[in-house]
Amino acid sequence: MGVFLLLVVALPLCAYSVRHAIRDFRAVKAKNGAEKSAWKRFWNWPAGMIWSAYLLVFSFGLVLNNLVFD
Repeated sequence: MGVFLLLVVALPLCAYSVRHAIRDFRAVKAKNGAEKSAWKRFWNWPAGMIWSAYLLVFSFGLVLNNLVFD
């Protein structure tokens, strides 16, 4: 029963993480279109995508942990 409840939480978290990553990717791309400095355009990617990557790794890891290691 516990695994089922964790999966009920983890699967929507995965969907949210993917949606957030796509939205963040588009926001950084739009921000870079207006930025003139190549240096700032380069640093917008890591700064903007670190949180999205963290969410994706955490949520997919949670699902994998609940499916495989129970």
